[in-house]
Amino acid sequence: MKRKDNEYSYIQPQVDNKRKKKKRKKKKGGFGKVLLVIIALLVILIAGGLVSVKYIFTDFYFSEVLPNKEVADFVDENIIGRTTTTITQPRETTTEPTTLSQVSYLDHSDFEFEASKKGGMIGNLLNGGKVEKDNGIVYHIVDGRGIYKFLPDSESYACVYKSSDTLSSFNIRGDYFYFVNESDNSLYKITMTGKNLAKVAENVKLAYIYDTTAYCLSTNNEVVAVNTQDFTYKVLYSGYGDKVNLIGISLDRVFFTSEDMSGNVAYFCVLSTGGEEERFRPDSKNGEIASMIMESGFMYYYEKQPDGKYNIIRQKYGSQKKVTLVEGVSLCKPVVVDQNRMFYADLDGDKFKMFELNMNSEATKMMLYSGNVTAGDDVFIQHGGEYDFIIGERSNGDKIYRASSNLTGSSNVMTFGNGKWSY
Repeated sequence: MKRKDNEYSYIQPQVDNKRKKKKRKKKKGGFGKVLLVIIALLVILIAGGLVSVKYIFTDFYFSEVLPNKEVADFVDENIIGRTTTTITQPRETTTEPTTLSQVSYLDHSDFEFEASKKGGMIGNLLNGGKVEKDNGIVYHIVDGRGIYKFLPDSESYACVYKSSDTLSSFNIRGDYFYFVNESDNSLYKITMTGKNLAKVAENVKLAYIYDTTAYCLSTNNEVVAVNTQDFTYKVLYSGYGDKVNLIGISLDRVFFTSEDMSGNVAYFCVLSTGGEEERFRPDSKNGEIASMIMESGFMYYYEKQPDGKYNIIRQKYGSQKKVTLVEGVSLCKPVVVDQNRMFYADLDGDKFKMFELNMNSEATKMMLYSGNVTAGDDVFIQHGGEYDFIIGERSNGDKIYRASSNLTGSSNVMTFGNGKWSY
């Protein structure tokens, strides 16, 4: 049947409208797909460009382009495609100083040292490095005389290496003594029989030996790693005008502080193979933290109190929890840690006292003391296994060299003079 020209003309406008809508949808859908493809290509190009830059410039880090949080957001959101509801706050246009990344956690295994590879205790070294122990024997330096061997069982002694110089940073590793000769600021090694003296490194004021590496603080405020076998070295950090102090190591990092002229202290670590330094805790200022050491994964330091005195704090690396070990001390000499015992010094009037704290039982006992000492005197503690020492010099030039067995009372004290020990 033939349809009239105007038959069903009343629905034609609706059909035309539907066809137009479908065309618009197709165009819109096609445009959206093209836009998504373009965005994906741009993201891939940006990511590829950054990876290429990282490959070509080995010192390039994402964190130098984007702040730490934004690095993670960039990778997760833009490359992987995850979306978040994070609101970005507008930034000020003022230039901010470059900040270093912070190492906030290391596994306990990073601090599992082999006892036979340790050259000394960091606390002893930071207190001058005059005493060390090996296989139950105590070895100690007497400035102007050399290195002495002391047998606790018989209390006999002998000079095993003669030297008229001032020696410090005493380490024992394997069959060798290591020490810094302060007359030429050089690190030396010599056999424990006093033979085959060899210079390991120059411009050294402090050295800590572990395995075949000497971690040194140079006279130029540098942290340096020196191979004790072939004497090659690598500068790990340069402090320039700041005062740098070595405070400890892990199996693959060196920990140190850097204090500027205003008294602000930054806490750094660097890989022992080299690389960029990283902060491992917030900075301090105005002497609020003093004499930090790191021993076996724990930080020990003095924390200033409102009355001007200090508490001794122990803090496990990577933990926010602080344990107060001792309260209200007036001196900030570096502590010495030997397993579960911590040794520290304090003044009682004019008496310079050395204490032992059992960190398990919390029992404290006074080991020995020396009188007529002021806070400004160059006097320090040393721990050598069964024997403890107070060594130093009063402001009037008088020498102090006292020792006591920690198996006897604090009144049973020996003094060293004219090359001899005597009660």
